[in-house]
Amino acid sequence: MTNDMQKHRADPTAHTDQAMQALIGETEKMMTMLKRNDLRDAGLIASAQRLGHYEIAAFGTAAALAGQLDLRSPRDEGQSNCCARR
Repeated sequence: MTNDMQKHRADPTAHTDQAMQALIGETEKMMTMLKRNDLRDAGLIASAQRLGHYEIAAFGTAAALAGQLDLRSPRDEGQSNCCARR
């Protein structure tokens, strides 16, 4: 995605995702609160899932917007309706 952004003269480092930073901060805070290793493991897994879901949602939104603006690259065309086929 970085190459696609640069192709359109968009700087992928120009914006820091504050929501993602907040999720990371919540993970760090939770790690200080959980003392047992098994709880820390569960907390890390839960946090990783939250971060992953957020990232997938953000990518899906960007892909949908790119499709609406006809900014998809040819390699993306096969992925445009991946979920609609199910």
